[in-house]
Amino acid sequence: MELTNHQYYNCHVYVDNDQSFLMDANWLHNNNLDHWQNWQCHAGLDRIHISPTGNVYSGECQNDLLGHIDQDWQLFDRPTVCQQVTCTGCTDDLIIEKQNVV
Repeated sequence: MELTNHQYYNCHVYVDNDQSFLMDANWLHNNNLDHWQNWQCHAGLDRIHISPTGNVYSGECQNDLLGHIDQDWQLFDRPTVCQQVTCTGCTDDLIIEKQNVV
């Protein structure tokens, strides 16, 4: 699949050959290009999700439990490792910065 710039975009995708593309994150999900398991992800550093029960997670994906809203919890100071097979499909999670560190 050839990557191209999208007219309407909400994320910036960088590829190994120093190319970059402005893309719609949901397009990545809809085309099955959201497999970032074991990549470093900025969920919990740049974004959190608070569940209806008050649990604070690193993202909508609930990759990491940070604590409970009524207790001490804090954001990460570095990226976490993605444990999910695919991203949630939630645009906010899809646009979080991610890096494949090999």
